[in-house]
Amino acid sequence: MALAKSFVFNVRRANRICDSHKAVIAIDRLERTRFIKASGRVTAIRDVNEHGFDGGAGDLSPTEHFLADGVWIDETGLVVLAPEKILIGPLNLYEIYLSVRRMRELAGFVALAERHLSIKQKC
Repeated sequence: MALAKSFVFNVRRANRICDSHKAVIAIDRLERTRFIKASGRVTAIRDVNEHGFDGGAGDLSPTEHFLADGVWIDETGLVVLAPEKILIGPLNLYEIYLSVRRMRELAGFVALAERHLSIKQKC
C-alpha cells in the first residue's frame, strides 16, 4: 500500500510540474498534454489520501465505489486482481503506469543527466 500511495503522490507531482512549468520542460506539447490528461486522474485519489482525514475536508472524504468484480473499495484501499489490474479506489494504477512509463522514456532519467551536465558546464 505504501508503494501505491507513493506512486500516486509522485505521479501527481509530475502532473503538476508538466502543467505548471511547461516552459522549462523540453517535451512535445502533445505528449505533455497526453500525460497531464492521463495522470490527472490520480488527483482525487491523492487528495483523499493526503487530506481526507484532516477533519472538515468535506468532499475529500473517502467514497466507496462498487467495481464490476463484485468489490467495494474507496480511495484509501488497494486491491490487486491481476498484474494489469491494480486498483486504488476506482482507479487502475496499471493504466496510469503506462502513461508514466511513456513519459519516463521521453524525459525521465536522461533529462536529469542532461540537466546535470548543462549545470556543470555553466560553472
